Amino acid sequence: MASITSTSTPDPPLACPEVPGTARRDTPFSLALKGKLTKEKTEEFHRAVTAFVVKGLHPFSVVEAPSFREMTKALNPKYTPPSRDSLSN
Repeated sequence: MASITSTSTPDPPLACPEVPGTARRDTPFSLALKGKLTKEKTEEFHRAVTAFVVKGLHPFSVVEAPSFREMTKALNPKYTPPSRDSLSN
């Protein structure tokens, strides 16, 4: 009887933090489990905050006001608004 040998390459290892070399890129699902936003979602929120400040003629410091921070946390606890310095640059 002839033996069958496989010439295909093995599947890459699954991501496991305990095993070196198996780290993978974060996905929206893994970020959600970690309680983080995707880069795209964070940028979308930053654009919305910038539009709020610019269109409403608000001072940049409004993003550091406790009431503004409380509002953004109530809307999405995972989001941290930009500082006034990063907003002005």
